[in-house]
Amino acid sequence: MNKILQSAGKEGIDSVITKKIYSTYDYSLFKKLKGNREVNWKHVKNLAKDIKAHNLLKKNPIIVNQWGEIIDGQNRLEACKLLQIKIWFVIWENAGIKECIALNIRDKSWQNVDFLHSYIDRGHKDYNLLEKFITWSTLKNKFATILKIFETKSEDFKDGKFLYPKDDSQQRKIMNWFHEFVPLVQSFAYKSHFVEAILTLKDRPNYYHKKMISKLKKIDFYKLTEALSNDRKSIRATLLEVYNKSEPSSSQVFYDGHSRMLDTILTPSSLVKTGDNHIGNDLRLGKTFFKINCKVGAQHSVTVKSFRTAFNKFCTKQKIDKWSSARLDRMMGQVNIGNDKDHYNGFKLIV
Repeated sequence: MNKILQSAGKEGIDSVITKKIYSTYDYSLFKKLKGNREVNWKHVKNLAKDIKAHNLLKKNPIIVNQWGEIIDGQNRLEACKLLQIKIWFVIWENAGIKECIALNIRDKSWQNVDFLHSYIDRGHKDYNLLEKFITWSTLKNKFATILKIFETKSEDFKDGKFLYPKDDSQQRKIMNWFHEFVPLVQSFAYKSHFVEAILTLKDRPNYYHKKMISKLKKIDFYKLTEALSNDRKSIRATLLEVYNKSEPSSSQVFYDGHSRMLDTILTPSSLVKTGDNHIGNDLRLGKTFFKINCKVGAQHSVTVKSFRTAFNKFCTKQKIDKWSSARLDRMMGQVNIGNDKDHYNGFKLIV
């Protein structure tokens, strides 16, 4: 019988976690569990103050296994040492690091860096390689960015499923990209939505990083950062607008389904180009344009079916989601002349 069980006694150890709560002044009975995070000494000092004012440790005992390894409560133990008071504990037989993590995975105090060090401590080579990459990248506090670059979900990382690629040249190349964005957009370069937007664009056939950098350099910094400070949709729309400006349609880039994402409902003023009574280059679809010419005039008329067919061909060509008939009707209804469910009056298609 080992020391911790001798101290606690045999009573109540048949259950997963013993119902009986034990106490002791012998701190030597306990030791750090391999793979557990490091003690947070700032937290220990704050805990000591709280315990001194309101000692509720009996209601919140630490959890140890039969070998005295601390499954939960190592900071509370250190606080008790500082105060030289007895520690209360329960025994969870055969518990280990998996149980330790399970108890803390929803705890905000367990950060990604704690999981990183835990898996390194237990000999996971992939996590060791990731730590070296993070050190090289100089982004120790930007785990969300790092995980996106490695296309790894936070849950998988915490569950020990992270796999480091055999060749990390692509990840290093992308990391250098974001370093290049810093002088142009400063801290936004590592913001989650910005990172996601760039990583999505990088796989598009017409996207070239040097071109994006060149175009961003021409934008007023304050206007650019103001646009990027908004939500995910706005950031994506801003990047598309910057990149596609003055580009022919064949060289433009788009996100999948960006018309739906931008949720653009067009207004009459955006449909009619002042001076020549044509819509086409001014029929805006998000940040791009409907390339079919539609001549405007009271004497003209186009069937709804013909217009929908032409519009959907445009959507297919631009690799964006087709609009529903109801949505297209709502848009065109804003500029429709007359009441005819089968025709858009006032328009003539010039394909």
